[in-house]
Amino acid sequence: MRKIESGTILSLKLEHNLGKTFLKVVNFDDLSELDLSKGLHLALYSYQYILSGSNSFNLNDFKNATELVGPLLTSDIIFAIRQGFYEKITSCPLRNYEKKIPAMKSFAPAAFEPRYEENAIHWKYFENGSPFEWRKSNYDEVKHLERNTAYNYKQITTRLSMELIRKRGEDIGDFYDLDNPYFKSIHQTVIFTMEFDKVPDDRKGIVG
Repeated sequence: MRKIESGTILSLKLEHNLGKTFLKVVNFDDLSELDLSKGLHLALYSYQYILSGSNSFNLNDFKNATELVGPLLTSDIIFAIRQGFYEKITSCPLRNYEKKIPAMKSFAPAAFEPRYEENAIHWKYFENGSPFEWRKSNYDEVKHLERNTAYNYKQITTRLSMELIRKRGEDIGDFYDLDNPYFKSIHQTVIFTMEFDKVPDDRKGIVG
């Protein structure tokens, strides 16, 4: 398998026995007139559709599910499928906002400070899948965008698990050691990113 198509649905087991979640692949190369295939062009959208126990996947329930997180850029999706970390389920059409290449954000921390969002002094973004044309911004303009970060399946699993814990109104720190730099980095992204289902559809992936 050399290419994965937009609309492919994958399953992924969450941490802390939170159940199994389902993600939709968007291949930005399918949406652009430019050749994006050599850069980060695969993203995963996730939804508040979680199964546990012996419950079976229902495509209509998935299609109607509220968003959880998205879009998360990923670099190892085909490898992770081959290794069994993701399981291909089926496919479905993209939502309208998923048919557009979203703007992505980044930041710069203060000098000599760890690269955590709490230390950010500059924010920036790019559009159209081209990270060669960054534009300066401020936090309020980009807080609802995702970072230009290539997540592996493990980081995605942790991010989605933390997001679901937040949605449940529970303390993420009760589940993860937030003094651990790995978990702290992901937690920082969670708390400094606007909850995706609270972003109006016409603002998803749009600066401002």
